[in-house]
Amino acid sequence: MHRIDGKNAITDERGRQLFTGGNPHKPEVDEATWLSADWLNSVQEELCGFIESQDIPLAKDNNSGLQKAIATAIEAALGPERERIDKILEELWR
Repeated sequence: MHRIDGKNAITDERGRQLFTGGNPHKPEVDEATWLSADWLNSVQEELCGFIESQDIPLAKDNNSGLQKAIATAIEAALGPERERIDKILEELWR
């Protein structure tokens, strides 16, 4: 992934490239950041790559793939500790 580098991106005090909304009343003076295909494709592939790494197929009619991928990754990371954590949480919420 990379930070936005399209036309009119701004650089903050930490050197990060960021979006700007521009000024809709004077776009000829202060135009908003342009979205580049490179940046959009980078974001798409980062997200799709993570979803697919969790063996979740991409589907145009399903907007919960990222949520399921995150949940799957968390479950895998918890592994055998899941039962112990559930017991601790159960005790806390009594």
